[in-house]
Amino acid sequence: MAPPKQVTLGKYFGAKNPPLQPQQTKLSFATKSTPNPPVATADDAEASANEKPDPERQTDDEKPKKKRGRPREVKSEDESDEPVVKKARGRPRKVKSEDESDEPVVKRSRTKKVQIEEKEVEEELKEELEGEPSAKIGSASPKSTKQKAAVPKDSTAKRAKRAKSPVGSVSAKRVATLTDMNGDDVVEDDESTASASASESASDSEGGGLDEKPAIAAKARQKIQAQLKTKSVEHPYPDWEAGSPVPYAALCETFSLIEMTTKRLVITEHCSLFLRQVMRLTPDDLLPTVLLMINKLAPDYAGIELGIGESLIMKAIGETTGRSLQVIKADQKDIGDLGLVAAKSRSTQPTMIKPKALTIRGVHQGLMTIATVAGNGAQGRKVDSIKKLLSAADAHGNTKVDITKDKGGPSETKFLIRFLEGKLRLGLADRTVLVSLAHAIVCHEADQKGMIPSTAEMESGESILKTVYSELPSYNAIIPAALEHGITKLRENCKLRPGVPLKPMLAKPTKAITEVLDRFDGQTFTCEYKYDGERAQIHYVAKDAPQEMCHETPAAAESAADGVASIFSRNSEDLSKKYPDILAKLNTWVKDETKSFVLDCETVAWDMDEKKVLPFQQLMTRKKKNVKVEDVKVKVCVFAFDLLYLNGKPLVEQSLRERRELLHQSFSPVEGEFAFATCMDGQELDEIQIFLDESVKASCEGLMVKMLDGKESGYEPSKRSRNWLK
Repeated sequence: MAPPKQVTLGKYFGAKNPPLQPQQTKLSFATKSTPNPPVATADDAEASANEKPDPERQTDDEKPKKKRGRPREVKSEDESDEPVVKKARGRPRKVKSEDESDEPVVKRSRTKKVQIEEKEVEEELKEELEGEPSAKIGSASPKSTKQKAAVPKDSTAKRAKRAKSPVGSVSAKRVATLTDMNGDDVVEDDESTASASASESASDSEGGGLDEKPAIAAKARQKIQAQLKTKSVEHPYPDWEAGSPVPYAALCETFSLIEMTTKRLVITEHCSLFLRQVMRLTPDDLLPTVLLMINKLAPDYAGIELGIGESLIMKAIGETTGRSLQVIKADQKDIGDLGLVAAKSRSTQPTMIKPKALTIRGVHQGLMTIATVAGNGAQGRKVDSIKKLLSAADAHGNTKVDITKDKGGPSETKFLIRFLEGKLRLGLADRTVLVSLAHAIVCHEADQKGMIPSTAEMESGESILKTVYSELPSYNAIIPAALEHGITKLRENCKLRPGVPLKPMLAKPTKAITEVLDRFDGQTFTCEYKYDGERAQIHYVAKDAPQEMCHETPAAAESAADGVASIFSRNSEDLSKKYPDILAKLNTWVKDETKSFVLDCETVAWDMDEKKVLPFQQLMTRKKKNVKVEDVKVKVCVFAFDLLYLNGKPLVEQSLRERRELLHQSFSPVEGEFAFATCMDGQELDEIQIFLDESVKASCEGLMVKMLDGKESGYEPSKRSRNWLK
């Protein structure tokens, strides 16, 4: 048998004759203490794949296992256990692990730490939303020995320093560039910006706060100011008669412009320009305009939902346009956007009598009618209401819609259907609308005085509106107050009030007690049990209280004790129907002098016999709606840890120590029904460790560590703060 062909790379590096069986090894940019074995080229790999080794000259361990009739090459000792696959050309290709990138090992090890931390934070956010524990991603993919050997010793300090930096420094919507020890850039590619922008609204709901990057926010303000200075602003939709309802077509024109871009600055500019036009001509329509822009009919806590399935929407489209359901379904399958399907169907329908043009106020009222209809034949009446809106859509504009041009353009039909589906497909985030509204109000007030606002005034307006919205997340209350009093006096007229749930303050996750001590070094802090239950806000107003419960619907508040009360989830969902037993026993733990309050607490399943906390899974077995007190099998206990409002006064700006003292003064513990969160103000490592062990024994998830004194100990709504750690 002729000896095997000399390996090219082995010859280049001056290696000796190769072994009888050509071996494949992994190419790596990492340096090793021992030389690499010879590596076959692609041509040699193809040649060797067709050669059969002599079985008599091989040991049992060296004999390759056959798979699908092709020989499998033996792995060298230096290789890791990672699988190897071959392309069709025969070139060996290593299968990458989940957290590996395409860069060489040296550079990959520089970015891996940041990638893992980002995943850990994302997993933590998911865990908070679902209320279930999850595995840490950081431990799922341990580093291989090769990667450890590839990291130079002098890079350890730099990597540790980077690990301490905020994870937010690596943006989720841009390409993050990191620099390795040699000054080379290691680029960490992200998903496409367009897809990230399209899902902005969903990401707003989780503790990310309402803050934009300072540089982006500053550019947006400068751009709007420059636009005002030119005094040649052209609105995409011509001015309508002052005082008359805002045409729905004007909003659709703005939506179409937003749909054609993914740039945040451009989107903010379009939104602000349109809102200024609305405030100048028809300020009374500003509220329904903003609600339609954020794809809502009312605040989240109002519980108003359209409750329409795709089949009902298709039925309404078919009955309006005369097209069969089969044809509509086929178009939906081909196009993938029911809004474009409706626009296409509408453009082929002849119109004998033109109905009145749609207005923003009329569309909002029509959609509210669809959402609130109930009783026998409700589905049929919903379809009739949809047909009424679709018949008037695009009746006064260009009925011939080319769905292949500009994504269908400013079609009223398209955006009506998308609103009914609950997805506008614009990438228009709630926080962008909030910032645009602040700019519009500031610019409108300055314009009435014949002035141009400075960027500092716009920044101040943003800050005021964000602060107010975080405490009172209801445009129904904020917009009328802003129109009446102006944005500078908004904080005095819009404060936290019972009946309007604020987004809760969230804690940053930590891995060790030493990390907590480093964060609170030189500060006073407190430790609390982290209970395994459901986060809740209890709002209460006594009948003889000077203030009233604020609610969007007549049945929003339930009778409790000598007043009315509501219970809300962390996502502002009304839980009053889920926990009637809490409301029924409210009078047993609320003191007589407590006339109104907003309580931040945890509802926990409770074992009445053994007097202990039950697992979260037990709590989830309770019904969510229309629960009767006599049917409750899983008892709950309320563990209160913060007081946000008391007797007509918001407390969010007071220190945690002051809020906790008021909490203990205003309520009385009742075993198995109401209790204060177990806390400890010790500052030493040993004390905290003992308290942590006790919390685990008490069936808790761990500890919450909170700043106790000073301005930083104030309650920060809708923010995941470093002043709370867990």
